[in-house]
Amino acid sequence: MQIVQHIDEFQTEDGIGNDILGIQECLNQLGMKNFIVSRKNKSKKKIEKIQNLSQLDTSETMHILHYGGRGYPINSFLALQGKKVLRFHNITPVHLYSGKVSDAMLYSIEKESSYAKMELLQLAEGCDFFLFDSFYNLECFSDMVPCTITKQNSFVLPIVRKYATHKKSANIHTHTITFIGRVVPSKNIEGLLYTLYYLQQINPRYCLDLIGKKNVAFEKYTSYLEELIQDLQLGSSVNWNIEITDEQVTNKLQQSDIYLSLSKHEGFCIPLLESFACGALSFFYGITATPETARGAGIVIAEENYEEIAALIDICNSNYQIKNRVLEKQYNVVKYYNSIDHGALLKSILTHIHGH
Repeated sequence: MQIVQHIDEFQTEDGIGNDILGIQECLNQLGMKNFIVSRKNKSKKKIEKIQNLSQLDTSETMHILHYGGRGYPINSFLALQGKKVLRFHNITPVHLYSGKVSDAMLYSIEKESSYAKMELLQLAEGCDFFLFDSFYNLECFSDMVPCTITKQNSFVLPIVRKYATHKKSANIHTHTITFIGRVVPSKNIEGLLYTLYYLQQINPRYCLDLIGKKNVAFEKYTSYLEELIQDLQLGSSVNWNIEITDEQVTNKLQQSDIYLSLSKHEGFCIPLLESFACGALSFFYGITATPETARGAGIVIAEENYEEIAALIDICNSNYQIKNRVLEKQYNVVKYYNSIDHGALLKSILTHIHGH
């Protein structure tokens, strides 16, 4: 048996790319022949071109399609001989873009979303098995696609990666807040800016590091954020970090007091676990897959009241006992994820699929 992982755009820096590389490492350790096939390779890693796909396909090949939106040629995938597995990473709901992008862009997003749902219907009918990275994504898929998801044809395997732990003292205070994520409306960057505004009323030393790529397609949203920074007089307190290495991201998190995510949609939240591992006191909304990822650690924000969120952050950050207790729980969750034997789990799942 050989495994072929399929992805529309392959890049090693994002969550899906992390997952693909983690799965590949497990397969290599298991001695299983495997390949990565992509329509667009945006990484420096050498992978197979989609034009060579027919050469990799046999009745004994297992094909895993990583799906996070439209792009990969679905009909070609479904026409392959071997067993077909859908690895669903979720798609952002359209309503989260409303009012934050131009009318033309919103129409385009709605159209793409409709096409994606049609593709998922095809995949639900044509795939043999389903592999989700969170129970939240399993539920979303079940809501979007009227197909039968059972214990026999579906599995949940968290994003396959490990997290290097960097413990630090709860007494250290830099008053730096960090967020990692693309500059898109669903990440609710404006919420971070409003929270920073209220935090600076408490202590003007608070500042914000935003780590993530800007997207030219969301120019209206980016312009709105830049204007908001000026309107709130945040100026040099907000630092954009657009193109930085993984090592630099880790350094930023280690230097941060706080990780704050006010994101409205996460299918699985890797940055949250990275913040746990680096000793950043972490706050987030208790919605979508974020609480599932956190496993009871961190501090859940119940309501969208930025002034109250700011007060909560400062109280927790200023109290050694609270901060130390929360950080220890976060480190324990990282320990849990690092203890997962992904290789054994993957082998068990693949053996089950191969035998049916």
